[in-house]
Amino acid sequence: KFKTKVLLSTGAAASLVAGAGTAIGSAGDKPSITPKAMADALHLVMDSDRTVYTKMIVNRLVKKEKVIKASEHFEDDKALVLPAQMFRFGSELVAKRSEKLPDVQFSYSLQSMWPVNKQNAPKTAVEKEGLKYVAENKGKNFYAEEELGGKKYFTAIYADTAVAPVCVSCHNEHKDSQKRDFKIGDAVFGDISGHGWGGFAEYVCVPESVLAPISPGMSFIQAASVPQAGLMALAGLRDVKAGQVVLLNGAGGGVGTIGIQLAKSSGAEVIAVDSALKQQAMLDLGADRVIDYTETDFTQTGDRYDLILDVVANRSIRDYQRALTPHGTFSMIGGSTRTILRVLGFGSIASRRSSKSIGIVPLLPNRKDLLELNSHFESGSFAPVIDSVFPLNDTRDAFARFGTAGHFGKIVIRIGDEE
Repeated sequence: KFKTKVLLSTGAAASLVAGAGTAIGSAGDKPSITPKAMADALHLVMDSDRTVYTKMIVNRLVKKEKVIKASEHFEDDKALVLPAQMFRFGSELVAKRSEKLPDVQFSYSLQSMWPVNKQNAPKTAVEKEGLKYVAENKGKNFYAEEELGGKKYFTAIYADTAVAPVCVSCHNEHKDSQKRDFKIGDAVFGDISGHGWGGFAEYVCVPESVLAPISPGMSFIQAASVPQAGLMALAGLRDVKAGQVVLLNGAGGGVGTIGIQLAKSSGAEVIAVDSALKQQAMLDLGADRVIDYTETDFTQTGDRYDLILDVVANRSIRDYQRALTPHGTFSMIGGSTRTILRVLGFGSIASRRSSKSIGIVPLLPNRKDLLELNSHFESGSFAPVIDSVFPLNDTRDAFARFGTAGHFGKIVIRIGDEE
């Protein structure tokens, strides 16, 4: 025999986070069902009941038929109980009834990292850890053991997407809500590469932490071209100072076209490397000099650079070191597998043995840098360069265009008629 404790927790913005836990019996107990299975089963029942109430009663009567409203103050307003309140009332009744069942007990409660009511805040370290985990790991549950009141409990936390728009607005627009950064209908952009990709689609679900509002003056087409290329360019050029000489290899692509503009806005001298077909376009963006990579190897000219930002790296570490000033930096964004392995394996060693730094630019999608890119866009420091736009049905043609390496700037896939 064993006892069961269930914690159900509400989560961020458009998601509901749920947790369930099972009290573990003594060492001699041999339950016929595992704590994890029990917790999963309890959560399945509770989640299904809440979904049915929200969709078939609240959403239908309030949004579709409009015969009654749902209200936090349902008694005064003669309204429907909110789904979260229905859930809480059920948990309170279960807690009361379970007092008479010492052998089989469970309780559950709503929790959130951004609670509207203080009573919904996580109360233990495990609960806090679990909420954070499910918010950052899409589609994964959190399981752990914790000791409360001298008893061990198996705790599980589940992430659950809001089943109706009213669930989001009810939480985010509440006067006591701590989550006010987004609301339904906001135009946002972000790099979703760390969360399953999926950009070539009408709908995608990603953590809000990797999103930021689109600058008012930026079109959807422009916004789609910015996140990954912009974040990489920003990270690679963050420490550039006025007067430094910066070389961008692969400067005609997405990272490079943004990089040229950001480096120039920092007061650097910019040398852009790409094919001859892109030379005039790179000069028009602000490059001080251009190099045709088919004619000249920039590591063999004798020129020295304070920073080399390479999107298509394919040379040896020694070649890059030779092209750097005494305290210069080589930062790799992309390139051949062989060069990536060289830099990963020997870059730190080479950096320790000299005053020159060799490394890879990490991609860290985050809102702060997206907002900084918005600021650069609004100040005129850069404008997205769009090579071409393809409708979603022609995605294959877009990749064919990309495969020619003749594009300048970004290739964008358009969803619907949005511009």
